[in-house]
Amino acid sequence: MPRYPKFLVGSADPLTPAQITVPVTHYRPLEEATDEPVSFTVFHEGAHFRAVPSLTKEERVLTGLPGELVFCFQDQCITRANDPGDDALKVIKQILLELEARELL
Repeated sequence: MPRYPKFLVGSADPLTPAQITVPVTHYRPLEEATDEPVSFTVFHEGAHFRAVPSLTKEERVLTGLPGELVFCFQDQCITRANDPGDDALKVIKQILLELEARELL
């Protein structure tokens, strides 16, 4: 089992967190769903990732996201995720696209 805090994606200094910002759908009662930017701190060791959103508990309820997304990415495929729901997988894909765009994968 990986020990995620060992190092962070895209960080030259292991103690400096890397931040990724991606759009996340927010579902508010009696309103249309909106995509709003959410920052994540992304930990990485081998094929294992942990993305911690910078959201309050109330904001997590609106997004449906857990306190952290834990997933494996191998051979260009998401092979495991702690939340396999459509919204979480959409966010994981956005995180991976942003990491790839920054050439951090």
